[in-house]
Amino acid sequence: MYAKTLLLALFAALAALTTVQACSDDKDFTWTYNFNGRKFTQHCSFLSNGNKATNAKRRNNHCSKNKVKRNCNKSCDNCGSNEPSTCKDTNFTWKSPSGVVRTCSFLSRLNKVTRKDYCSRTLNGKEVKKVCRKSCDNCKSSQPFKCENSSSFRFNGHTCAFLDRIALPRAKELCERTFNGRKVKRACRASCNNCKSSEAELETTQQGDQEGLLFKNTQRKRGQESM
Repeated sequence: MYAKTLLLALFAALAALTTVQACSDDKDFTWTYNFNGRKFTQHCSFLSNGNKATNAKRRNNHCSKNKVKRNCNKSCDNCGSNEPSTCKDTNFTWKSPSGVVRTCSFLSRLNKVTRKDYCSRTLNGKEVKKVCRKSCDNCKSSQPFKCENSSSFRFNGHTCAFLDRIALPRAKELCERTFNGRKVKRACRASCNNCKSSEAELETTQQGDQEGLLFKNTQRKRGQESM
């Protein structure tokens, strides 16, 4: 009986240790954001190196972004996530044509189109999207809504797909801007990686389309009144 109790306690300790080890930050991960007209690049440690109030404010501002929350599990207090444990990168490496050794973290620094191209490849006999699941965003989602771009939204003559073809810093900058009365990051949720975990917090693309139409109609009516 004593041996059985000891064995159960040992299993429980091992399970707890595994959970602690799995709950960690990706030390190579960085993200960029704009604040007061200035551009900042941060590591996960930024979310926990201030005082209690500052850390809470930083987590509230940044951990709502899927990539930050997923890569900064510990700093975002995201250790109880329902995300599958298989959603992580392996230690897979490959060589670029110039001979540079690459790891999965290299993919997170690419723009969306280039990253998608890499993730669709097979290198060294391995499907990149399967060995770099986190960096390729190849994780099963528990989101109850469909995160997508608005098909009708336009800004400066471009559709949301334009954001996938440009450099990541420029895309992030445009996502924070407003065109035709709509925030780009709300109209182009998929391209701006603006998919929140709670449907209640989400302004759906359909609602956004209706708001955009209302804005255009209001602008048109004002123009007619001033004629």
